[in-house]
Amino acid sequence: MPGHTSAIDGARSHEAAPAQQAEGADQPALMASPAAALIAGGLGGSLTPRQVLALHGAIGNRTVARLLAREPTAPQPTGGTAPPVPAPTPGAQALAEARAGNWISAAGILVPLDMASLLNALEEFRNAGMLQQLSDLLAQMPIINRPKLKAGVLAVGAGLGFRLSTAETALTQADRDAIRSHIDARLAAGDVDAPKQIKRWDGKTFPMVEADVTDVGWIERFLEFFGFGPPPIRDLTEQSARFNRQWTTVDEVMDLVKSQIAFEGRLVPDDETIRKTVKHAYETGRGAARNRQFSITLTFVPATGHTGLSSKGLGVDKPATQLAGSLIWQFHHSDEPGLELSVLAQLTMFKDPGPNGQYRVQNVVAGGQAAWVVPFAQGWLQAQAFVQVLGGLAYSGDTKSFNASTVQGAAGGQIAVFPGGQSTFFVALQGTTGFTGTYARDATAQKTWDWGGGLVVGAQW
Repeated sequence: MPGHTSAIDGARSHEAAPAQQAEGADQPALMASPAAALIAGGLGGSLTPRQVLALHGAIGNRTVARLLAREPTAPQPTGGTAPPVPAPTPGAQALAEARAGNWISAAGILVPLDMASLLNALEEFRNAGMLQQLSDLLAQMPIINRPKLKAGVLAVGAGLGFRLSTAETALTQADRDAIRSHIDARLAAGDVDAPKQIKRWDGKTFPMVEADVTDVGWIERFLEFFGFGPPPIRDLTEQSARFNRQWTTVDEVMDLVKSQIAFEGRLVPDDETIRKTVKHAYETGRGAARNRQFSITLTFVPATGHTGLSSKGLGVDKPATQLAGSLIWQFHHSDEPGLELSVLAQLTMFKDPGPNGQYRVQNVVAGGQAAWVVPFAQGWLQAQAFVQVLGGLAYSGDTKSFNASTVQGAAGGQIAVFPGGQSTFFVALQGTTGFTGTYARDATAQKTWDWGGGLVVGAQW
């Protein structure tokens, strides 16, 4: 006891010789004393019985009484020191922070770790069933060394696969070696997560496929069942994809293909077969690089302004309606910008001049158009800049007939909305400006500079 060091030393110096002479004879009687036994136990049994009695005399009966009244404690190891409590592992520290809701603190513990220590820490999250939650939150945090954390989560949560192979490209060789050693150790221990069957958005599961269906056929059916395809706007990395009505990556889809084939009990094909089949389905979903389609549009034009090129003055046509049909050659995928050429026929209707003018067809024209089309906003919107040259017949108020010829050259643009990102029905706002020349026999040619715009409702297929 630290508070009685001098008393213990004095007892040892005065009682050492007698203790050595009669130790064997007196030991049973001395140890029979409850106080002696208690004091000896409290000191770890390091004193002889006579030394205990000497200490008994030195500290007094009151101290012994207090020792007897004290609740017994667990035996202490020799020397009177408790074994050190092991410090919590980084994984345990991070897991404790995560369970307390301090995910940023948990990430701060994980980020500095070397790969081997990081994998061990992530295993604690996997065992606690919190690895996916950690992965989701890490993706939203402004943390450093994200590739390392991502690869670690994939190695622990998914094992070897396409996603891990891609993630490893950003790692050092030492980190890649640590991942392989960790996965090998888990495999050797039989620590392998069995694949689980996934469900479609409507709760249905992929039906069993006949045994005689090829691997390629199985993969194609699987991808079609879950609605696999590219995004509406091209991803230059060709990684973003639609699957099961969610946005994901092509690598994750290929990992799902492997796990679901294994779940069904089929032999898993080699990685190259899976990669080629998924890529082919991805490219097919983008559509043909060249395509041909037909379009019908109805345009409501509130007003068209004119200014004469040979004579001064402005004029405004009454509100008009234009009906047009086009045959379009598309020289690009639907998910990327590109050139479109078309031939079109168009008729324009509005009232004749004057208060009692009759609503009639005022001109019928046909020609060609070149446009540069840019889809954006996940396919909901499409911008278009175009030039067109049209020619045809115009109605003459003087002769009450279509005896005048007309030539139009125009440039313009439009912004179209495709509700839901579909590519059939659209609504657009359009603006144009250009030249119109009208020529009639035995009459002076009329040449004007025109401008206008309107609301377009259309369909294409």
